[in-house]
Amino acid sequence: MKTKRLTAPKTWPIKRKHGKWIISLKGSNPQLSIPITIILRDVLGICENKKDVKRLLHLGKVVVNKKKIADTSTAVNLFDVVELVDEKQAWRLSLTEKGIFTLVPIKSDETDKKLVRVIGKKMLPGKKLQLNCNDGTNILAGKTVAQTGDSLLISLPEKNILKHVKLEKGALLFVTGGSHIGELAKMSDFQRFKGPQQDRIVLSEKKSQFETLEDYGFVLGTDKAVITIR
Repeated sequence: MKTKRLTAPKTWPIKRKHGKWIISLKGSNPQLSIPITIILRDVLGICENKKDVKRLLHLGKVVVNKKKIADTSTAVNLFDVVELVDEKQAWRLSLTEKGIFTLVPIKSDETDKKLVRVIGKKMLPGKKLQLNCNDGTNILAGKTVAQTGDSLLISLPEKNILKHVKLEKGALLFVTGGSHIGELAKMSDFQRFKGPQQDRIVLSEKKSQFETLEDYGFVLGTDKAVITIR
């Protein structure tokens, strides 16, 4: 599957007029994820074409979140961990202050952790509560009392909950959409609405304040982020 370069998500770091087509994503949110092919070819520059990407994946040289991948259109989601096995190098997928995907180098002790955002909950048979996350991950809550909008630091590849970070006043948030995409700010207040209007949050950045949709707020921690994003 292919998509036109000119209409590809603005978050993708690609040359818009370098050819007409580019690889499409496979089953994920295109605004908050990017194909592994673009990461290896356009961002890291270690592959010249899709054929090179296929070869690397086939040889198991690339892992995402501690798992080998085979499909060149596999989606790498925001805050996923990408590793080159032979080179012993690792990066976390993040966004620049201009809202463009970038790879941030991380240390080895951080490659087995990832932050996800709770976007829904579901009660399973046996009264087990399942937490549905932004990247498609489903996690059993266990003793964790998480609400929609909270973040979870999970282990990789097991996906066990290591830490629960609440969406609350004073929390440090990363904006993942809208005109302030890529910005870091402190949570100041909630704006709840009845009816179809989406809930919003008020964020403080240095001496200014701005509003954004609550769905765009990704909690990183309280005083500082629990993962490296810059």
